[in-house]
Amino acid sequence: MLPAHLFRPDLFSDPAPVRSAASDDERDQIATILSEGYEHVGAPFAVERCGALHINSNNYVVRTTRGETLLVKRLGGSPPPELETQLRLAAWLAGEGLPLPALQRTATGALIHANPARGENYCVLAFVPGRHFSGAHAELAPMGKLIADMTLALERAPAVLRPSSPVPLVGNAQCEIWRELESRALDEVLGPERGAELAAHRAVVAEALEEAYLASQLEAPSDLAHIDLHPHNLLVDRNGPEAVLDFPSLRRASAPVFIAFGALKLLRQAGTQLPPECRRRSELLRLRDLFLEPCLVRLGARVAPSHLGQRARIEIVRRIFILIELSLRNGDRRWNHVLPVHLAALEESRILFEA
Repeated sequence: MLPAHLFRPDLFSDPAPVRSAASDDERDQIATILSEGYEHVGAPFAVERCGALHINSNNYVVRTTRGETLLVKRLGGSPPPELETQLRLAAWLAGEGLPLPALQRTATGALIHANPARGENYCVLAFVPGRHFSGAHAELAPMGKLIADMTLALERAPAVLRPSSPVPLVGNAQCEIWRELESRALDEVLGPERGAELAAHRAVVAEALEEAYLASQLEAPSDLAHIDLHPHNLLVDRNGPEAVLDFPSLRRASAPVFIAFGALKLLRQAGTQLPPECRRRSELLRLRDLFLEPCLVRLGARVAPSHLGQRARIEIVRRIFILIELSLRNGDRRWNHVLPVHLAALEESRILFEA
């Protein structure tokens, strides 16, 4: 039987999209965005925040006076020129037949609406009324095929659509954070609960850091990849994949690493759906093969099955150290609730991908 603490539902596991009423300030901001850059879609008459407060809450479902239902997304991370390139790449992928929602252009023809005064950037896209990837048996093979097809399409993308800044993997920066953390009390840095969890996994994280550091030297962040293929960034309906979301996650990165990490996130979701009497590794591996077969058949030697676990752990370690650095150097604990998910994923990757 699978260990009781692994393959349990987490914050990405509910397939039902969550919506809540937008505040007056949020509605006013959406109205300003549409009036400044998207007059052709009409004014908003109903606005809902899409996503729970702790995740994906930068998205708003907007019904307009012209009868359209749109998704308004606040974009973070990259500067406007990089965001514009990422959105142009997403539009190109949609033109290649990949299921990405259609983007609205502003009055000036841009794909992002920038507000320098507020330091915010937005995009507007077609609303897709699907549900999140649940890990159900029938979703696995079509999703494996979609990830392979998107990978192959990204290989063909024109050079002008390549985002400029690569996603760094695991290197000296993470090792320095670990050395700095070892001189501090974990509960003071992460809080009592998360500090205790990391203390209990200290040896596991140290081993994973060493492995990821060495493995990262062999990876080249020169491909294009979607770096965050978790269940809430994939919409499905009864006919299969409906939409890939989160365009700013289209980055210059090591495609094999992020294929492996995406496979881990989606397969652990499938594991959460197993009824108690079927929580066996053999059943989990059967689901894994359903997902991987159409993916690996299309990708061939690009992704070695024997390296999936190691490559997935590179990204798990990178994300663990983002959380640690936020707490250690910025005093920011807002994302520490995700730490147990990543710690469990270190073990889950071995169960899924290694003998």
